[in-house]
Amino acid sequence: HPDEKWSSTGGVLARYASEGVRTVVVTCTNGELGDGPGGLKPGAEGHGHAERVVIVTGGSSGIGYAIAKAFAQERARVVITARRPGPLNEAAEALTALTGGVIVGIASDTTEQTQVDALVDAVSARYSRVDVLVNCAASPSGLVRNRIEELDAATLLHDLNTKVVGYARCCKAVVPLMKRQRWGRILNIGGFT
Repeated sequence: HPDEKWSSTGGVLARYASEGVRTVVVTCTNGELGDGPGGLKPGAEGHGHAERVVIVTGGSSGIGYAIAKAFAQERARVVITARRPGPLNEAAEALTALTGGVIVGIASDTTEQTQVDALVDAVSARYSRVDVLVNCAASPSGLVRNRIEELDAATLLHDLNTKVVGYARCCKAVVPLMKRQRWGRILNIGGFT
C-alpha cells in the first residue's frame, strides 16, 4: 500500500503501483548472506544505501530507471544495464545529471550467461563488490500482449528467458560475490500481461 513506510526502493514500487502497474512482485534473499562489511546492517540508522554497489538490470527505462534513480539519490554506486547501448548511455547520463551521482551503464543481455558474467566481472573489477542486484529486465510492455487464445509459445518462451531465466542467470553470477562479502540483497521484479 502506498501509504505504508517502505524503503526508497519500495516507495518507487508503490508509486508505480498507484500509477497503473497492476502487479509488482518483489522477492528478497536473506539468511546466509550475512550482515555486511564491518557488521553494518542494511538500512541501519543513518546509513541507508550510501556507498553500496547496486546493479539494476533493465535500468534504461521504466521501473528499472526509477529504482536506479532512487538508489542514486541515496548515494549508492549504481550500475544500470540493458541490451541497447544508446538508450542505456542516455539513461546513465540523465540519471547522473538528476542525482549528482555517478551512474555507470554497461550493456548486457540477460538471455546470455556470458554477457551476464562479463557484466558482473566488470562491476567487480570497478568496485570490488556487488551489494544489491535488482532484476528488472524485460521487453517494454512485455512481448505477450494479446488474448490467451492467440498466445504464441515462442514469444512467451523468449519473454520467460529474459524475465525468469535471465534473473536466475544474474543471481548465479552475483551470489558467489555476495557470499564472499557475507552480505548482499537480490530483488526480482517481474510481471506478465
